[in-house]
Amino acid sequence: MAGYCSAQTFQRNIGESKEDFVKRIKPVQSAEIQGEVLEVKQWNNLANSIFAFYEYSEEGIEKGKPNGLNYSYVDGYLLIPSENNRYKKIFIDTYAEEGATAYVESVFFANADRDADKELGVLCSWDQSMHYGISGRIYQVYFYDFPKATDKISKLKPIQIKGFDFEFDGTNDAGERSVAKFNTAAKIKAELKRLGF
Repeated sequence: MAGYCSAQTFQRNIGESKEDFVKRIKPVQSAEIQGEVLEVKQWNNLANSIFAFYEYSEEGIEKGKPNGLNYSYVDGYLLIPSENNRYKKIFIDTYAEEGATAYVESVFFANADRDADKELGVLCSWDQSMHYGISGRIYQVYFYDFPKATDKISKLKPIQIKGFDFEFDGTNDAGERSVAKFNTAAKIKAELKRLGF
C-alpha cells in the first residue's frame, strides 16, 4: 500500500484544472484517479479543499518475498490550499480489496461526534458478483474527524461509530436476499441524526 507518512505541499499551476493537478501529483506512478475529483467550497472552516481517490495495484509480499498475486487499493487524499496556490496533501485512508477493488460511492460531510464540526464520511462498496452464485455488493462507511490544526497533521483521524458495519446488499450462494441499511449517504446521515449527532 502506498500510504502517506508526512504531509507535503504541492504547487497548483495557474489555470490548472483540479483533475490535471491531482493527476500530476499522484502518489503511485501506476495510480489512476477513481471517480470524480471533488473541490468543495467549504468544509467547516476549510475553503476550496480538494478530495481525490487513487486506484492502483501492487504485488503481494509474503515472508519478505513476492507471492505472484496482485492486490488492488484505493488511497484517499485531502488537499488543503494555502498561500500562493500551494496545497498541503493529507492522507485520508487506504481501502483494500474485499473480493474486488473498492469503489468510493460517496464523499459527504455530517456531524458524527459531539463537537460542532462536521466530519468526513466516505462510503465504499465492493462488487461481489464475480463469486459463484453471489450477486451484489458489500458496503462500508468510514468516518474521519475534522482536522482542527491542519499545519500539524499528515493523516486524518478515523472515528469508529457503533452500528456502521460491513453490510451485504444482494443474493448469496444459498439464494438468500440481504439488504444493506446504509448504502447511501442520505441513509447514513439520517441514522447519524437519529443517534443524536
